[in-house]
Amino acid sequence: RLVLSRINQRSSRLLSFISKYSSLSHLPAPVSKWFDFREILSEANGMLEGLACQIEFEGSGQCYGDSEQIAHVMINILKNAKEAGTTYPVTVNIDVYHQHDTQIIEVGDNGPGFANLNNAMTPFYTTKPDGSGVGLALCAEIVRNHEGQFKVANKVEGGAIITMSWPLDRIN
Repeated sequence: RLVLSRINQRSSRLLSFISKYSSLSHLPAPVSKWFDFREILSEANGMLEGLACQIEFEGSGQCYGDSEQIAHVMINILKNAKEAGTTYPVTVNIDVYHQHDTQIIEVGDNGPGFANLNNAMTPFYTTKPDGSGVGLALCAEIVRNHEGQFKVANKVEGGAIITMSWPLDRIN
């Protein structure tokens, strides 16, 4: 029974791995339009199990991009902030703005920051015991599909910061 149980566990993990890998390799092209970022943010924060993050929002409520894909990005980022948080409430600062012809979203938190910046977006690399290492890699891929850039850093005062930007005029 123990052997069969381990085979079952391993099979489940392999199926999960394949499903997550598939999500990285088969992203649909973004269908971009203007949407209310605050609605996406509220939905993403509400999807977190247990206590949601305390959100401090600044900037424009209007965002241009694929709302479904950007919602997925925000769910992953908020989930990571919540799981990495060492003080409660977990506070996430979000600033959404346009600079010239570029959409910019900056997300910072009050957690410990990235443990290993060099591998933070490496697919299947994780520092979390139950992590898969797919979340940030998938977020970066979504932003790249918007012809943009996805940058991660640690703030000097502590915490992580993620900056996403993509052109407004080249997305269809």
